[in-house]
Amino acid sequence: MSVEDLVAPYYPVTPTSVIVVGAALPTLASIAVALRFYIKLKRRTGIGLDDWLILFSLILLISFGIIMIVGSAVHALAQPTPLGKGPGGFAHVKTWALTFTFKTKYATNIIQIIAFGAIKLSVLLFYRRIFIGKRFNIATWTLMVTVILWTMGFTVVFVFQCKLNFWALWSTLFDMVENCLQGVFLYEALTVSDIITDFLILSVPVPCIWALKLSRSKKAAICGAFLLGYLVIAFSCLRHVIMWTQLKGSRTTSQGILIMSTWEYWTIVEMGMAIVAACLPSLGPLFSVGGPFAGISETLYSLFSTRKLSSSHSTKQLQPTRGLSIHRGEASSTSQAEIFNHTNTYAKNSGETILTEDLESRAGIIPDDTTQ
Repeated sequence: MSVEDLVAPYYPVTPTSVIVVGAALPTLASIAVALRFYIKLKRRTGIGLDDWLILFSLILLISFGIIMIVGSAVHALAQPTPLGKGPGGFAHVKTWALTFTFKTKYATNIIQIIAFGAIKLSVLLFYRRIFIGKRFNIATWTLMVTVILWTMGFTVVFVFQCKLNFWALWSTLFDMVENCLQGVFLYEALTVSDIITDFLILSVPVPCIWALKLSRSKKAAICGAFLLGYLVIAFSCLRHVIMWTQLKGSRTTSQGILIMSTWEYWTIVEMGMAIVAACLPSLGPLFSVGGPFAGISETLYSLFSTRKLSSSHSTKQLQPTRGLSIHRGEASSTSQAEIFNHTNTYAKNSGETILTEDLESRAGIIPDDTTQ
Protein backbone atom coordinates (compact mmCIF):
# COMPACT_ATOMS: atom_id res chain seq x y z
CA MET A 1 0.00 0.00 0.00
CA SER A 2 1.39 3.40 -1.01
CA VAL A 3 1.79 6.40 1.29
CA GLU A 4 -0.96 8.20 -0.64
CA ASP A 5 -3.40 5.35 0.03
CA LEU A 6 -2.65 5.47 3.75
CA VAL A 7 -3.07 9.25 4.01
CA ALA A 8 -6.13 9.66 1.75
CA PRO A 9 -8.81 8.55 4.28
CA TYR A 10 -7.65 11.25 6.71
CA TYR A 11 -8.04 14.22 4.34
CA PRO A 12 -8.07 17.24 4.95
CA VAL A 13 -5.47 16.45 7.60
CA THR A 14 -2.14 17.00 5.84
CA PRO A 15 1.18 18.46 7.03
CA THR A 16 0.30 21.77 5.37
CA SER A 17 -3.26 21.97 6.69
CA VAL A 18 -2.08 21.19 10.23
CA ILE A 19 0.28 24.16 10.08
CA VAL A 20 -2.45 26.36 8.57
CA VAL A 21 -5.05 25.68 11.27
CA GLY A 22 -2.34 25.83 13.94
CA ALA A 23 -1.64 29.41 12.87
CA ALA A 24 -5.01 30.62 11.55
CA LEU A 25 -7.30 29.68 14.44
CA PRO A 26 -5.14 31.28 17.19
CA THR A 27 -4.80 34.38 14.99
CA LEU A 28 -8.55 34.65 14.43
CA ALA A 29 -9.26 34.11 18.12
CA SER A 30 -6.60 36.66 19.09
CA ILE A 31 -8.31 39.28 16.94
CA ALA A 32 -11.68 38.56 18.56
CA VAL A 33 -10.26 38.72 22.09
CA ALA A 34 -8.28 41.88 21.32
CA LEU A 35 -11.43 43.59 20.01
CA ARG A 36 -13.35 42.45 23.08
CA PHE A 37 -10.81 44.06 25.42
CA TYR A 38 -10.58 47.15 23.20
CA ILE A 39 -14.34 47.70 23.45
CA LYS A 40 -14.37 47.18 27.21
CA LEU A 41 -11.53 49.66 27.72
CA LYS A 42 -12.91 52.15 25.19
CA ARG A 43 -16.38 52.19 26.77
CA ARG A 44 -15.01 51.88 30.33
CA THR A 45 -17.49 49.15 31.18
CA GLY A 46 -14.98 47.20 33.24
CA ILE A 47 -13.09 44.00 32.58
CA GLY A 48 -14.64 41.06 34.40
CA LEU A 49 -13.71 37.51 35.25
CA ASP A 50 -15.38 36.31 32.05
CA ASP A 51 -12.93 38.41 30.03
CA TRP A 52 -9.89 37.09 31.90
CA LEU A 53 -11.08 33.50 31.41
CA ILE A 54 -11.34 34.07 27.66
CA LEU A 55 -7.84 35.55 27.64
CA PHE A 56 -6.59 32.50 29.56
CA SER A 57 -8.24 30.15 27.07
CA LEU A 58 -6.64 32.11 24.22
CA ILE A 59 -3.20 31.53 25.74
CA LEU A 60 -3.95 27.81 25.86
CA LEU A 61 -5.14 27.90 22.25
CA ILE A 62 -1.92 29.60 21.14
CA SER A 63 0.14 26.95 22.93
CA PHE A 64 -1.98 24.27 21.22
CA GLY A 65 -1.29 25.88 17.85
CA ILE A 66 2.45 26.03 18.49
CA ILE A 67 2.50 22.32 19.32
CA MET A 68 0.70 21.53 16.06
CA ILE A 69 2.97 23.72 13.94
CA VAL A 70 6.13 22.28 15.48
CA GLY A 71 4.80 18.73 15.22
CA SER A 72 4.05 19.11 11.53
CA ALA A 73 7.33 20.92 10.83
CA VAL A 74 9.38 18.05 12.30
CA HIS A 75 7.27 15.46 10.41
CA ALA A 76 5.68 14.05 13.55
CA LEU A 77 2.05 14.95 12.72
CA ALA A 78 -0.11 14.13 9.69
CA GLN A 79 2.34 11.43 8.63
CA PRO A 80 1.80 7.67 8.05
CA THR A 81 2.70 5.48 11.02
CA PRO A 82 5.41 2.83 10.45
CA LEU A 83 3.72 -0.56 10.19
CA GLY A 84 6.56 -2.62 11.65
CA LYS A 85 7.11 -6.29 10.84
CA GLY A 86 4.35 -8.85 10.65
CA PRO A 87 0.54 -8.44 11.00
CA GLY A 88 0.76 -6.92 14.49
CA GLY A 89 4.09 -5.23 14.09
CA PHE A 90 2.57 -1.75 14.37
CA ALA A 91 1.75 -2.43 18.06
CA HIS A 92 5.43 -2.75 18.90
CA VAL A 93 6.82 0.05 16.74
CA LYS A 94 8.56 2.86 18.63
CA THR A 95 9.96 5.70 16.56
CA TRP A 96 10.85 9.29 17.35
CA ALA A 97 7.87 10.55 15.35
CA LEU A 98 5.40 8.24 17.08
CA THR A 99 6.78 9.15 20.52
CA PHE A 100 6.47 12.86 19.71
CA THR A 101 2.89 12.35 18.54
CA PHE A 102 1.90 10.58 21.74
CA LYS A 103 3.49 13.36 23.80
CA THR A 104 1.61 16.04 21.87
CA LYS A 105 -1.59 14.05 22.34
CA TYR A 106 -1.04 13.95 26.10
CA ALA A 107 -0.32 17.69 26.28
CA THR A 108 -3.12 18.81 23.95
CA ASN A 109 -5.72 16.64 25.67
CA ILE A 110 -5.04 18.40 28.97
CA ILE A 111 -4.87 21.81 27.29
CA GLN A 112 -8.19 21.37 25.51
CA ILE A 113 -10.05 20.23 28.62
CA ILE A 114 -8.90 23.23 30.65
CA ALA A 115 -9.49 25.61 27.73
CA PHE A 116 -13.01 24.35 27.03
CA GLY A 117 -13.81 24.56 30.73
CA ALA A 118 -12.57 28.17 30.85
CA ILE A 119 -14.62 29.11 27.78
CA LYS A 120 -17.78 27.54 29.18
CA LEU A 121 -17.34 29.36 32.51
CA SER A 122 -16.64 32.62 30.69
CA VAL A 123 -19.90 32.36 28.74
CA LEU A 124 -21.90 31.59 31.89
CA LEU A 125 -20.33 34.50 33.77
CA PHE A 126 -21.07 36.73 30.80
CA TYR A 127 -24.73 35.69 31.00
CA ARG A 128 -24.75 36.61 34.68
CA ARG A 129 -23.58 40.11 33.81
CA ILE A 130 -26.73 40.49 31.72
CA PHE A 131 -29.62 38.59 33.26
CA ILE A 132 -30.83 38.18 36.81
CA GLY A 133 -33.66 36.21 38.32
CA LYS A 134 -34.18 33.31 40.68
CA ARG A 135 -34.63 30.56 38.11
CA PHE A 136 -31.88 31.98 35.94
CA ASN A 137 -29.47 32.07 38.89
CA ILE A 138 -30.26 28.46 39.75
CA ALA A 139 -29.69 27.38 36.15
CA THR A 140 -26.38 29.22 35.74
CA TRP A 141 -25.00 28.19 39.14
CA THR A 142 -25.91 24.57 38.41
CA LEU A 143 -24.15 24.72 35.05
CA MET A 144 -21.11 26.47 36.53
CA VAL A 145 -20.68 23.76 39.15
CA THR A 146 -21.18 21.12 36.44
CA VAL A 147 -18.53 22.72 34.22
CA ILE A 148 -16.03 22.97 37.08
CA LEU A 149 -16.57 19.32 37.98
CA TRP A 150 -16.39 18.36 34.28
CA THR A 151 -13.08 20.20 33.85
CA MET A 152 -11.51 18.85 37.03
CA GLY A 153 -12.77 15.31 36.45
CA PHE A 154 -11.53 14.92 32.88
CA THR A 155 -8.26 16.67 33.67
CA VAL A 156 -7.50 14.17 36.43
CA VAL A 157 -8.58 11.21 34.28
CA PHE A 158 -6.42 12.23 31.32
CA VAL A 159 -3.41 13.13 33.48
CA PHE A 160 -3.51 9.75 35.23
CA GLN A 161 -5.01 7.62 32.45
CA CYS A 162 -2.01 5.30 32.82
CA LYS A 163 -2.01 5.73 36.61
CA LEU A 164 1.62 6.49 37.52
CA ASN A 165 3.03 4.67 34.49
CA PHE A 166 3.58 7.88 32.53
CA TRP A 167 6.21 6.21 30.37
CA ALA A 168 3.47 4.09 28.78
CA LEU A 169 1.79 7.21 27.38
CA TRP A 170 4.53 7.65 24.81
CA SER A 171 5.80 4.09 24.49
CA THR A 172 4.47 1.49 22.05
CA LEU A 173 0.80 0.89 21.38
CA PHE A 174 1.13 -2.47 23.14
CA ASP A 175 2.44 -0.81 26.33
CA MET A 176 -0.36 1.75 26.18
CA VAL A 177 -3.07 -0.88 25.89
CA GLU A 178 -1.55 -2.90 28.73
CA ASN A 179 -1.09 -0.02 31.20
CA CYS A 180 -3.67 2.66 30.37
CA LEU A 181 -7.42 3.17 30.38
CA GLN A 182 -9.28 2.49 27.16
CA GLY A 183 -8.64 5.55 25.00
CA VAL A 184 -11.70 5.16 22.77
CA PHE A 185 -14.06 5.29 25.74
CA LEU A 186 -12.33 8.38 27.16
CA TYR A 187 -12.55 10.28 23.88
CA GLU A 188 -16.20 9.36 23.45
CA ALA A 189 -17.05 10.45 26.98
CA LEU A 190 -15.18 13.72 26.52
CA THR A 191 -16.76 14.69 23.19
CA VAL A 192 -20.31 13.64 24.08
CA SER A 193 -20.26 15.45 27.44
CA ASP A 194 -18.69 18.48 25.73
CA ILE A 195 -21.55 18.61 23.23
CA ILE A 196 -24.21 18.23 25.93
CA THR A 197 -22.79 20.95 28.20
CA ASP A 198 -22.37 23.33 25.25
CA PHE A 199 -25.97 22.80 24.20
CA LEU A 200 -27.27 23.43 27.72
CA ILE A 201 -25.14 26.56 28.13
CA LEU A 202 -26.19 28.02 24.78
CA SER A 203 -29.86 27.33 25.53
CA VAL A 204 -29.87 29.28 28.81
CA PRO A 205 -30.32 32.84 27.46
CA VAL A 206 -32.91 32.00 24.79
CA PRO A 207 -36.01 31.92 27.09
CA CYS A 208 -34.79 35.09 28.80
CA ILE A 209 -34.47 36.96 25.53
CA TRP A 210 -37.77 35.76 24.12
CA ALA A 211 -39.51 36.78 27.34
CA LEU A 212 -38.59 40.42 26.67
CA LYS A 213 -41.29 42.68 25.27
CA LEU A 214 -39.54 43.36 22.00
CA SER A 215 -40.37 42.65 18.38
CA ARG A 216 -39.53 39.21 17.05
CA SER A 217 -36.86 40.64 14.77
CA LYS A 218 -35.11 42.31 17.71
CA LYS A 219 -35.27 39.13 19.75
CA ALA A 220 -33.91 37.12 16.82
CA ALA A 221 -31.09 39.64 16.34
CA ILE A 222 -30.06 39.45 19.99
CA CYS A 223 -30.28 35.65 19.96
CA GLY A 224 -28.15 35.61 16.84
CA ALA A 225 -25.27 37.18 18.76
CA PHE A 226 -25.31 34.20 21.12
CA LEU A 227 -26.18 31.35 18.81
CA LEU A 228 -22.99 31.28 16.76
CA GLY A 229 -22.00 28.91 19.53
CA TYR A 230 -24.14 26.25 17.85
CA LEU A 231 -21.56 26.25 15.07
CA VAL A 232 -19.08 25.18 17.75
CA ILE A 233 -21.39 22.28 18.63
CA ALA A 234 -21.45 21.35 14.95
CA PHE A 235 -17.63 21.17 14.89
CA SER A 236 -17.71 19.12 18.08
CA CYS A 237 -20.19 16.69 16.53
CA LEU A 238 -18.06 16.52 13.40
CA ARG A 239 -14.98 15.73 15.46
CA HIS A 240 -16.85 12.99 17.29
CA VAL A 241 -18.20 11.41 14.09
CA ILE A 242 -14.84 11.53 12.30
CA MET A 243 -12.96 10.04 15.23
CA TRP A 244 -15.57 7.34 15.77
CA THR A 245 -15.48 6.42 12.07
CA GLN A 246 -11.70 6.26 11.98
CA LEU A 247 -11.36 4.35 15.23
CA LYS A 248 -13.82 1.76 13.96
CA GLY A 249 -12.28 1.60 10.49
CA SER A 250 -10.03 -1.12 9.14
CA ARG A 251 -6.84 0.98 9.14
CA THR A 252 -7.18 2.67 12.50
CA THR A 253 -5.18 0.23 14.57
CA SER A 254 -2.10 0.85 12.46
CA GLN A 255 -2.23 4.63 11.87
CA GLY A 256 -1.86 6.18 15.31
CA ILE A 257 -0.08 9.32 14.05
CA LEU A 258 -2.80 10.14 11.53
CA ILE A 259 -5.59 9.42 14.02
CA MET A 260 -4.08 11.68 16.67
CA SER A 261 -3.36 14.35 14.06
CA THR A 262 -7.02 14.27 13.04
CA TRP A 263 -8.10 14.56 16.67
CA GLU A 264 -5.86 17.59 17.24
CA TYR A 265 -6.86 19.16 13.91
CA TRP A 266 -10.58 19.25 14.67
CA THR A 267 -9.99 20.07 18.32
CA ILE A 268 -8.16 23.32 17.53
CA VAL A 269 -10.88 24.25 15.03
CA GLU A 270 -13.54 23.79 17.70
CA MET A 271 -11.49 25.59 20.33
CA GLY A 272 -10.75 28.59 18.11
CA MET A 273 -14.37 28.96 16.99
CA ALA A 274 -15.55 28.63 20.60
CA ILE A 275 -13.43 31.62 21.63
CA VAL A 276 -14.68 33.67 18.68
CA ALA A 277 -18.29 32.74 19.45
CA ALA A 278 -17.84 33.67 23.12
CA CYS A 279 -16.52 37.10 22.10
CA LEU A 280 -19.14 37.87 19.45
CA PRO A 281 -21.87 39.30 21.74
CA SER A 282 -19.33 41.80 23.09
CA LEU A 283 -18.43 43.08 19.63
CA GLY A 284 -21.80 44.71 18.88
CA PRO A 285 -20.55 48.30 19.34
CA LEU A 286 -18.22 47.83 16.38
CA PHE A 287 -21.30 47.69 14.15
CA SER A 288 -23.34 50.40 15.93
CA VAL A 289 -23.82 53.96 14.76
CA GLY A 290 -20.44 55.64 14.92
CA GLY A 291 -18.62 52.29 15.10
CA PRO A 292 -15.90 51.36 12.62
CA PHE A 293 -18.13 48.80 10.91
CA ALA A 294 -21.39 50.75 11.08
CA GLY A 295 -21.69 50.75 7.28
CA ILE A 296 -21.80 46.96 7.20
CA SER A 297 -24.66 46.72 9.67
CA GLU A 298 -26.58 49.48 7.89
CA THR A 299 -26.19 47.72 4.56
CA LEU A 300 -27.36 44.40 5.96
CA TYR A 301 -30.30 46.10 7.67
CA SER A 302 -31.38 47.77 4.43
CA LEU A 303 -31.20 44.45 2.58
CA PHE A 304 -33.34 42.50 5.05
CA SER A 305 -35.86 45.11 6.19
CA THR A 306 -38.43 47.47 4.68
CA ARG A 307 -39.27 51.03 5.53
CA LYS A 308 -42.54 49.90 7.00
CA LEU A 309 -40.89 47.43 9.35
CA SER A 310 -38.23 49.98 10.28
CA SER A 311 -40.92 52.52 11.16
CA SER A 312 -42.83 49.94 13.16
CA HIS A 313 -39.74 48.89 15.12
CA SER A 314 -38.86 52.51 15.88
CA THR A 315 -42.37 53.16 17.17
CA LYS A 316 -42.25 50.12 19.41
CA GLN A 317 -38.89 51.21 20.85
CA LEU A 318 -40.26 54.63 21.81
CA GLN A 319 -43.48 53.38 23.37
CA PRO A 320 -43.23 52.28 27.03
CA THR A 321 -44.58 48.85 27.85
CA ARG A 322 -45.98 47.47 31.07
CA GLY A 323 -43.15 46.46 33.37
CA LEU A 324 -40.45 47.78 31.05
CA SER A 325 -39.15 51.22 30.21
CA ILE A 326 -36.88 51.99 27.30
CA HIS A 327 -34.44 54.86 27.59
CA ARG A 328 -32.12 56.49 25.12
CA GLY A 329 -28.53 56.25 26.35
CA GLU A 330 -26.63 59.51 26.77
CA ALA A 331 -23.18 58.11 27.56
CA SER A 332 -22.73 56.64 24.11
CA SER A 333 -22.99 58.07 20.64
CA THR A 334 -25.14 55.12 19.59
CA SER A 335 -28.91 54.94 19.91
CA GLN A 336 -29.30 52.59 22.84
CA ALA A 337 -32.40 50.84 24.07
CA GLU A 338 -31.64 50.18 27.71
CA ILE A 339 -34.00 47.61 29.13
CA PHE A 340 -34.95 47.66 32.77
CA ASN A 341 -37.74 45.99 34.69
CA HIS A 342 -39.25 48.32 37.27
CA THR A 343 -41.22 45.58 39.01
CA ASN A 344 -38.03 44.49 40.76
CA THR A 345 -35.37 46.76 42.24
CA TYR A 346 -32.27 44.63 42.10
CA ALA A 347 -31.25 45.36 38.53
CA LYS A 348 -27.52 45.16 38.00
CA ASN A 349 -25.52 48.32 37.43
CA SER A 350 -22.08 47.91 35.89
CA GLY A 351 -22.49 50.31 33.01
CA GLU A 352 -23.22 48.06 30.05
CA THR A 353 -26.58 47.79 28.29
CA ILE A 354 -28.27 45.43 25.91
CA LEU A 355 -28.61 47.37 22.70
CA THR A 356 -31.42 46.22 20.48
CA GLU A 357 -29.73 47.95 17.55
CA ASP A 358 -26.01 47.33 17.97
CA LEU A 359 -26.32 44.18 20.12
CA GLU A 360 -23.91 45.30 22.83
CA SER A 361 -24.73 43.06 25.76
CA ARG A 362 -25.58 44.19 29.25
CA ALA A 363 -28.66 45.02 31.28
CA GLY A 364 -30.35 44.09 34.51
CA ILE A 365 -32.96 41.88 32.90
CA ILE A 366 -35.13 39.82 35.15
CA PRO A 367 -36.58 37.12 32.90
CA ASP A 368 -38.75 35.67 35.65
CA ASP A 369 -40.78 38.88 35.78
CA THR A 370 -40.88 40.02 32.16
CA THR A 371 -43.29 37.28 31.30
CA GLN A 372 -45.86 38.48 33.80
